[in-house]
Amino acid sequence: MFAMMPPAELHDHLAQLGLTQADAAVLLGVDPRTVRRWGEGSQEIPGPAEQALRAWLRLHHRALVWRPDGEAITTDDAEMIARHREHAIGLDALLERVEARGGPAAPWQVDLERCVATLGPLHVSFYKLRNGGFSPQSYRRSDGPADTRRDWPLIEDAYACIAREFAKNGSPPRTRFAFIGPSLDNGRLSLWDSTIMPPVVAVMSCRSLRKAFGLGNDASDDKCRLLATRNMALLTEVAETLFAKGRYSVNEDPVVIRVLNIGANHLQMVADRFSRSVLNMEAKWVSP
Repeated sequence: MFAMMPPAELHDHLAQLGLTQADAAVLLGVDPRTVRRWGEGSQEIPGPAEQALRAWLRLHHRALVWRPDGEAITTDDAEMIARHREHAIGLDALLERVEARGGPAAPWQVDLERCVATLGPLHVSFYKLRNGGFSPQSYRRSDGPADTRRDWPLIEDAYACIAREFAKNGSPPRTRFAFIGPSLDNGRLSLWDSTIMPPVVAVMSCRSLRKAFGLGNDASDDKCRLLATRNMALLTEVAETLFAKGRYSVNEDPVVIRVLNIGANHLQMVADRFSRSVLNMEAKWVSP
């Protein structure tokens, strides 16, 4: 049984996946009005649709292709789209099982050119799909007869290793933010982007900025805001990276907002490029 996915979570999934409600309707094999009712909360999202949405998002965060190729989403080939949907759900479930047992027991060697993964005498082959993903093909052993049931955990490990190699060659589409701010309130800096829905706010404390750059308490909160303003492009880069990995929370009171909490450890990603020149500036107030 699947718990009902709240409308806010549905909107969030679609936003991360870059899907309109019409796109989602095609990929889920339902009427666009049905997806609209899901989004309004007037109709429950059925288990299979929720399972597909969650699987797509997990594959997306793993930098794996989850949808048909670009043309397929506009075609009437419902059977082909359904096959892609089931493949994505199956691959996600396989990767979750491998991850739950601590990852592959042994490092399979993956050759993307020859479309084969090997582990000693074990060989697992796969197809490359038009959309940039892959699909299982066959399993054999060079040291005796293959027993798929007996060797299934090893075969799953092979496909987990293959998935990792495919992920290295691609990355999930990154949401580009157009932040305004930063605003300062009680030692906290906030960057807002209301051009996408639900809106996103990236929040960091002045304390985190001081800690990340060893500024000490002599750097006032106003100086921290100047520092953030001077380095908006780098802070946006950090926020986009965290967002692509799904590292945010959803606040639904009073409206739905996705919140990115940027800590001192996250700022280390761009620390070597941060400009601190504004710390030497003194604020000058000019009378009109």
